[in-house]
Amino acid sequence: MLIRPDDDGAVVLITQPAHSWLSGQLARAWADDEEPMSPREELCIAAEQHDIGWLQWEATPTLNQETGLPYSFREMPRKMHLQIWGRARRYAMIYGRYPALMISMHGTGLFERFGPSEDAPSNEKLQVDTFLRRERASQQQLIDALAADPRYEDVMDPEHLERNRSLMSVWDGLSLMICEGVDEEGVTIGDFTLMPGEEEETITVDPWPFRGTELEVFAEAKRLHGRFDRPVTLNGGLAQAEQFVLEWTLLPTDDAESVE
Repeated sequence: MLIRPDDDGAVVLITQPAHSWLSGQLARAWADDEEPMSPREELCIAAEQHDIGWLQWEATPTLNQETGLPYSFREMPRKMHLQIWGRARRYAMIYGRYPALMISMHGTGLFERFGPSEDAPSNEKLQVDTFLRRERASQQQLIDALAADPRYEDVMDPEHLERNRSLMSVWDGLSLMICEGVDEEGVTIGDFTLMPGEEEETITVDPWPFRGTELEVFAEAKRLHGRFDRPVTLNGGLAQAEQFVLEWTLLPTDDAESVE
């Protein structure tokens, strides 16, 4: 769950799968003329579904007693986060082995970069280590199986896999920043800088990584009023919350070159 403040004390909620869908929109518009994405369709569906492990949780999100709201992904206890990501690969296998591999690699990459701090409890470190070992073992099994498949045999080398995992990370980061909002100071994700455009709900991206001269993206959201002290009242509030579509137009900066 992504949570942004709104007027009159309300908050705007964007589910992880909705944000993930926006990642897929970015992936499908990505300019890859110089170095084509491969396998393109599998990579796009992996980007679109990279938060598939959140589906069960987002259906009835857990109340954060400290805020009176659902947990945002940034606040969520480590154990809960691991349980969600522990489901992701299995759910993604419904689509196929390559999407499952990419989503698993994206998940382990997140826990490698944002793992427990040095002073974290030993049981938390053990939980993360166990998750990483299990996922890496499953990843290797998928790599071995895919390498024996004629469709994938040419895209299973470590360099190619790492490039695709890196693209997943970029799309995820760009989508998060778009959903959470870009303020006047802007934000940098990898090689890309996002700044608010001159018109409302426009964002400039530099350098420009997409096909064409602009890109329209969207995500569905809910506007939630009030704070809650029990899961049942939170679920009731979510059921009654206004649902609407957030839309953004991404634009290159004036001096950027677009890719047709």
